[in-house]
Amino acid sequence: MAWAGAPIDRTYFDEAFTRLFYGLEDDTVARAMRLACDISGDTVQVRGEEGALADVASNHFWEFFGDPFAQGDITRLADPRAEGERIAGKAGQAVALLEAALPRATRSADNLEQLLFGARSFAAMGRKLQVLGDFRDESFPRGQVAAELDAVADTYAGLKDTFRALWLAEDRPNEMLEEHCRRFDWTIAACRQKAEELRN
Repeated sequence: MAWAGAPIDRTYFDEAFTRLFYGLEDDTVARAMRLACDISGDTVQVRGEEGALADVASNHFWEFFGDPFAQGDITRLADPRAEGERIAGKAGQAVALLEAALPRATRSADNLEQLLFGARSFAAMGRKLQVLGDFRDESFPRGQVAAELDAVADTYAGLKDTFRALWLAEDRPNEMLEEHCRRFDWTIAACRQKAEELRN
């Protein structure tokens, strides 16, 4: 599929890939992977120093890990709520497909768990950006925003625990693991602090 120079029957390929790798008689996993992977192919709209809007590429690394109130790749987003809705929409579909596939898979279930973690991470990033949009909207009740920020922090804490478990299933504890886990804290700490400020 990656190297073919001619048109490919994508429906056939998706079904064959899902059957051979996961033992499923449908195309669910391939469709979920395309949904999630396509997220990084979309541009994001940012506001420049002069206020002009521009569509730019992003690998979503900083948008996922970064402090939503301070990290430059996030704060320059023109409409974080809209970006978050777009991301969460595709990611949510991927999560649903993978959750349905996991108990039916007859092989490579560990890999499906990893794919599901990735899709859930995209969904969490989308939700984080939606909540940032709510935070920027002064008409949005501050108490509700605080509760949403706490929920984002809780979701990221759960993802951090899942990431650690998936890592340890494949590798030993080491400093690189701890470095990756500390990156989740950038969002967790920022959201909890801002939620507390809103309540006080």
